[in-house]
Amino acid sequence: MLKSTEEKRKIKKAEVANSIIEAATPMIHDRSFTQISIQEFCEIIGITTGMFYRHFKTKNDILAVVYDRESKQALAELTKRVRDLPLAEQLIELGMTLCSCSQMLGPDGLLMYLHTEKGGYDCEASRNDLEQAVQSIVENSAKNGELLPCGRTAKAISDDIVILLKGITFEWYSWRDSFDIETRTKDLLERFIPTIIGSN
Repeated sequence: MLKSTEEKRKIKKAEVANSIIEAATPMIHDRSFTQISIQEFCEIIGITTGMFYRHFKTKNDILAVVYDRESKQALAELTKRVRDLPLAEQLIELGMTLCSCSQMLGPDGLLMYLHTEKGGYDCEASRNDLEQAVQSIVENSAKNGELLPCGRTAKAISDDIVILLKGITFEWYSWRDSFDIETRTKDLLERFIPTIIGSN
């Protein structure tokens, strides 16, 4: 079946948007993306600013796509990788994975991403992603014979983890990336996860 002109246009638009995101990704990783203007970014990757604005409103939009794409991929890989670990260790790995995604943006990129007035961060979607990941981990642990104590739920655990991760990320941002966020996350979660899951 032949594609309509409108379908072809949508496909082409998605391809161009994806190529812009792919060009931005290494710059986000090396943290140069937040240091340049949209015009400079467009010159570097060889597009016009008009083309940029046809696909994105701000650089925040690109940060959001890259962060969301990489965090979802990291979560998917994590659930496969930690499947046979005890519940507490799976939750620690989850926290470390999510904080490392924030560290990937760098302090300035994280601030841009979280600046909700200009697009980017979707708090509800992020909470839902975390809750689904915790639910998957809890269900997997139950299949392995490790059940939650009475009264503890995946939602309660994910809510507690969110509070810890926000605190760690805020501290990391405040100290302008002066410590390794994964190490700090691991240290704190190792101390608090037993209480969070109710095994103390």
